[in-house]
Amino acid sequence: VHVEDVTRETLALLAPKLPQGVVIEERLRAGAAAILGDATQIHQVLMNLVTNAWQSMPAGGQITLEVSHAITHPLSDLTPAAGPYAYVSVTDQGVGIPPADLVHIFDPFFTTKDVGQGTGLGLSIAYGIIQDHGGWIDVQSYPGQGTRMTVYVPMEEQPCPDGS
Repeated sequence: VHVEDVTRETLALLAPKLPQGVVIEERLRAGAAAILGDATQIHQVLMNLVTNAWQSMPAGGQITLEVSHAITHPLSDLTPAAGPYAYVSVTDQGVGIPPADLVHIFDPFFTTKDVGQGTGLGLSIAYGIIQDHGGWIDVQSYPGQGTRMTVYVPMEEQPCPDGS
């Protein structure tokens, strides 16, 4: 699965649904970076993250979606080994997540939305999907300033140009 292709497809699906006043800036720098995975599940993760981002900006604002790759180290002993990872960052200018809520955002059925506005399953499902793909989600949030969620997934080994 080519990460940039999945990202473009997701944005094309979401574009007609974007509320007025919300714009998305794309920074696609992954090139041919590929992961072993299920494109439909990656679509689901990205749709959830972008939807949460725009819902956190009731007055509108910018969502920056960055796709790239890096050699990175795991966040803790619980995450996969260091190596080449493709990543997608979704950064919003929204209300941010209070520290007391931040520790629960991946818990099933945890939501801060009004009744009937969300099930509290979106981030829990996204977290499970990314773990199943051998990756993790890093979250940085500052109340009143916004949130950045970065999804890391191991890159597929690329063959050498000479075929070896």
